[in-house]
Amino acid sequence: MERAKQIAISFFSSLGYSVAEIPEADNKRADLDVHDGEHQYIVEVKEKLDTGSQMHRFTEGEGNSKVHVGREPHSRSNRLDGVLKHGTKQLNETPSSDDAFNLLWLHTDGMNADMTSRRALYTFYGVATLIPVSQRGDGVNCVYFDYSTAFAAPSVNGLIVVENDSLQLCLNEFSPNYGTFRTSKLVTELGTAIYDPSHFENKDGTTGIRYTRMELNRYTFGK
Repeated sequence: MERAKQIAISFFSSLGYSVAEIPEADNKRADLDVHDGEHQYIVEVKEKLDTGSQMHRFTEGEGNSKVHVGREPHSRSNRLDGVLKHGTKQLNETPSSDDAFNLLWLHTDGMNADMTSRRALYTFYGVATLIPVSQRGDGVNCVYFDYSTAFAAPSVNGLIVVENDSLQLCLNEFSPNYGTFRTSKLVTELGTAIYDPSHFENKDGTTGIRYTRMELNRYTFGK
C-alpha cells in the first residue's frame, strides 16, 4: 500500500499540487490531502494486486501443445465493491472543507492489471454487457444496469483507476457537487482520460446511459 501511496503523491506533485499525508487517528481516515491552489481533494488510496486468485482458466491447443490461459470476466466484482465501500467510509470520516472533493485511488499492477481496472470500472458504474436476443449485431455496454458503487456513494466525486503507469478518472454524476468537480483543475488537466457516463450518447445522438464501446483513454505519467 505504501508504494501505491507514493505513486499517488508523485502524480499529484507532478501536476504542481501540494500534497500532505493525513495523520492517523482512532478512526480510519483517508490518506492524502491535496490542494491545486483553488480546490481541496481528499484522496483514499487502495491497491489491488494481481494475485490471479479470481482468474478463470481454460485450455487451448491439442496434445502436448496445450496452453493454459488466464481469463477474468468483464463484470462487477463484490470484492472490489467492498474495497471501494471501505475507502468511501474512510473518506466520509476525514475532516475537510465543505467544498472539498473526495476521491478514491485504486492502484492495479501486474500483467492482468487491465482486467482488474476494467472490473473496477464495471463495479463503480454497475456496467452490464447486453447481447441482442437474436444474437445478431454487436452487444452494448450499459451503465447502472447492475448494482453501482457510484450510485450508492454520492459523497465520492470520482474514482481514479491506475493501471501500471497510466490512469483514468471516473466521475460520479450522483455527487451533489458533480458540476463543480467536472470544471475543476484536475478534471481539466486530465483531458480525454475522463470517464463520464452523463456525457455518453446513444446512436440517435441523444445523451443517455447506453454506449456501444468502452473508451478507456488513459493519462500516462511517471515517464
